Amino acid sequence: MENKENLNNGELKTEEIKNTVSEEVKATEVKAEEIKNDVSEEVKAAEVKVEEVKTNVSEQSETVSNAVNTNYVNTNTVNNNAPNNEIVDNGGFLWGLLGCCIPVAGLVLYLVWKEQKPKTSKAAGIGALISVILTVVFYVIYLIFVVGMAATGAM
Repeated sequence: MENKENLNNGELKTEEIKNTVSEEVKATEVKAEEIKNDVSEEVKAAEVKVEEVKTNVSEQSETVSNAVNTNYVNTNTVNNNAPNNEIVDNGGFLWGLLGCCIPVAGLVLYLVWKEQKPKTSKAAGIGALISVILTVVFYVIYLIFVVGMAATGAM
């Protein structure tokens, strides 16, 4: 009888273990289902966010494209329709040098640019004037030298 009782006790313990394992399996299955649902919801939320980002990027890309095209059109319109009427008048040493080396060119530039480019005109005119003054001074010194040589009889 003791064997029967041990057998019954063993069967009861086995039955208890089966029930416990069965409950744990069911609890694990419920937990797995909850995790699956949570992950599924997170995946759906991520997909929605991805779609939102795609939409935003598409809108921003279109905005940038429109801005670039508008800027390109505006730049071409400005460049093609409006002539560059800006006159640069900064004087300049080289115009004065040109007037000094070629006094006639300096005088002509002075007369032509007198109203449009007063600074540059002044530089060319001063260069021409300096050239004429230096030429006159040179001839006066040369004449004095020649007269002095002739007076002393060195010639």
